[in-house]
Amino acid sequence: MERYAHRVQTLLVHLDGLLPPAAVSQAQHLLDHGEPSAGVEGLAWAVVGQARPLPAVLVDEVRALVLDEADLPPDLDDHRRL
Repeated sequence: MERYAHRVQTLLVHLDGLLPPAAVSQAQHLLDHGEPSAGVEGLAWAVVGQARPLPAVLVDEVRALVLDEADLPPDLDDHRRL
């Protein structure tokens, strides 16, 4: 669990400034309170809610960290920038 939380924290650092501050803040709050997966789900929805794509590596990490693929937006991969 500690390794997973560390990966989520690293993702948050990389997404800071790329996603709305409220989305990153909410994900940090959930991580701090033991619900990192819920925070990552919120980040996934924030990715599709913005107009510009993100680096593919970041979208791939969001996908990798979500525990249940059913909780991901169906068009998440459409927001990958190569």
